[in-house]
Amino acid sequence: MKNNIDYYQHFATSHEHPKFKLLRSEYGWAGEGMFWALNNEIAKSENCELDISRKFILANLLDLFRMTKEDFEKFLNFLVEECELIIRNGDIITTEIVQENFGKVIEKRKKNKSFYEKKSIQKNSVTENEIQSTENEIQSTENIQSKVKKSKVKENKEYIQEKSFNLKTSSSSNLKLISNRNKEKEEDDDDFPINSQVQNIWIRTVGKNPNLVQAEDTQSLLRQYGEREVLSAFRQAARASPKNITAYVKKILQNEKQELKNENPREFFIVED
Repeated sequence: MKNNIDYYQHFATSHEHPKFKLLRSEYGWAGEGMFWALNNEIAKSENCELDISRKFILANLLDLFRMTKEDFEKFLNFLVEECELIIRNGDIITTEIVQENFGKVIEKRKKNKSFYEKKSIQKNSVTENEIQSTENEIQSTENIQSKVKKSKVKENKEYIQEKSFNLKTSSSSNLKLISNRNKEKEEDDDDFPINSQVQNIWIRTVGKNPNLVQAEDTQSLLRQYGEREVLSAFRQAARASPKNITAYVKKILQNEKQELKNENPREFFIVED
């Protein structure tokens, strides 16, 4: 807190006071002017008390008043002893006017300081309460989010387990169904009466019995091209080991037929279907 003053009040009629008349009788209006200048220096000092024992302060006053040290001491003693305008305690000087103003200002400053300290405490208290309230809200939100997250994780886990179970059940059912169908197909193939001529061709060239579709395709080729040509084509196909043997055989027979028709033998390429 500041311990001096930049402004002080005095009565407009102060120059009519006998003390100032006495001062002017000795030093004239210049003497009164020097008093108010000294008063100003006192007001600016710490606690409004001027320590003239400090050399730089005394030097400043001597320069300000254009006085020697002896003349200033004489002027100061006149203000203290005769005019009673200066209060002196050793080398510390002050005035009633400055001390009165300083006392009022200090009291006001203390009240203001106390007021602002209380306001600051209240503000800090409100701020701390707001912070605590905000932290509680954040914690509550985090707890809710955590519960929601756990609930969603649980739901997702249950959903995945359910889907996995359904998938396993479905896969098991599908595998069982496929197995039954294959078994039924095998039984149907076993029950299908394959032509002995067709069976003979397959055993002699491919080394196994044909299935239902293969047997039907072979039977159709026999009716169209005859046994000798079909058997020859099967032997060629067996050496090539194509994926679709009946389609391969059919292609051989078609090419041979085309060559005979043109009566112009030439090389031909067999394209596997």
